[in-house]
Amino acid sequence: MITVFTPAYNRAYTLPRLYGSLTRQTDNDFEWIIADDGSCDNTFDLVKNWQENEKRFDITYLRTKNGGKHRQINRAVGLAKGDGFFIVDSDDDVKDDAIESAKKGFSSIADDPEFAGVSFLRSYRNTNKIVGQKPLFAEYVDCTNFERNKYGLEGDKAEIYKTELLKQYPFPEYDKENFLTEGVLWDKLAYEGYKIRWFNRAIYHCEYLDDGLTHSGLEIFVNNPKGWGRFIHDEIQYGVNNSLMVSPLVFYLYEKDRLSDEKMKECLCFKGEEFTEMKSTFSALRERIISSGDKTFAIAGYGRYGKIIKKLFDDAGKDIAFVIDKNYEKITDMKAYPIEDFPNVDMVIIAMKNPPKGYWRKIQGTGKVKEIVGIEQLLK
Repeated sequence: MITVFTPAYNRAYTLPRLYGSLTRQTDNDFEWIIADDGSCDNTFDLVKNWQENEKRFDITYLRTKNGGKHRQINRAVGLAKGDGFFIVDSDDDVKDDAIESAKKGFSSIADDPEFAGVSFLRSYRNTNKIVGQKPLFAEYVDCTNFERNKYGLEGDKAEIYKTELLKQYPFPEYDKENFLTEGVLWDKLAYEGYKIRWFNRAIYHCEYLDDGLTHSGLEIFVNNPKGWGRFIHDEIQYGVNNSLMVSPLVFYLYEKDRLSDEKMKECLCFKGEEFTEMKSTFSALRERIISSGDKTFAIAGYGRYGKIIKKLFDDAGKDIAFVIDKNYEKITDMKAYPIEDFPNVDMVIIAMKNPPKGYWRKIQGTGKVKEIVGIEQLLK
């Protein structure tokens, strides 16, 4: 049996689509747990009606209050009857054979203690295009969450974890904080050696809405410093510090005006000398930006990473001349241009973790840039 779990907040306008997809399943051996995190719309009435009329599968409704998705998962895992725990967000839905495919895949690893669960692909609802890139294997591959990228497993996936394992490894909960990235737990399981069986098949339709966590940006991390600091500390310990979001320098940049040094050390689990070294490194980076003189800078890509670079330069009192972005017309807080037509500039900083193929060459080919660097080069 599979437990489908859905966290929700004011999603009465999207939940019917997910419910409809569940009613069309070719295999009804599942339950649906909905955790409502303090909604003020008609989610309660909607779910109550489904509970009273649905005969094919059980529906459990949990009412919580601004506890965050990680707390909702912990609570739902404690109530789950399924062997596999399948998180399906409230703005998404699943293909008609999703449960059938999930059960079949899960049964192949259910009795193997080396596995934490199985995973399938997500596709965009309107285009059926795979989220991330096409995997570099045929049917499936077995590896940890740390190893997934070398097999082309980039972007969000549809994972079904062993319920009993999630009971053994609950998400940490911090007082007065309502967000913790799920990577804290998924990477811990990888560090413990647990593998995932990754299937090259899409069973999940997704849509990233403007009011969802994916679009919440940096603010949600900044406002939950204990959880963010825990994530940074763990990733460094695991040796997978490969993102700006797990850089202590970025944590310091955003939290230094909000928290005391002692509080930041506590959040990062840093010893005194580690924190002192980090502050020294930050100061050196800041001074290097300040000492760049009349050199002009532009940012290519104005997502989360681009905004981090802009804040870093703002903190040093140095202007970013403009940004280069495919959505340049939507950027209102600074000058923005398309990659095909931007002014001359001394340096372009590529503010993307995985730039599109040929992106660097395309910028260089304009003849308008003296130097191009990536984020990692800049921080080094």
